[in-house]
Amino acid sequence: MPLAKLADIKYVYQRKWSDHAKIFKVVSFFLMKYQSGQIDEVTSKMRHEVRRAYWLALDEAARLLSYPGERQMARKAASWLKAHPEGQHELP
Repeated sequence: MPLAKLADIKYVYQRKWSDHAKIFKVVSFFLMKYQSGQIDEVTSKMRHEVRRAYWLALDEAARLLSYPGERQMARKAASWLKAHPEGQHELP
């Protein structure tokens, strides 16, 4: 269940497979409330995009995530939760 949209990050990369085309990509980040399922249930078709998925404590995320944009989104999520303490009772 989405609690808030944090932001969109836009970037360009060059595809390493196939034709080496430049790809414009928009990634939307949402703060979500867990409801059910397994975090690493990623289809084999999607494994080229997601190698592994796992839970990470939010207070560690800004330090441990790989990309600057992801670290920025972790900080935004923490800020949103601090500004909306009423929403935290809904979190597991």
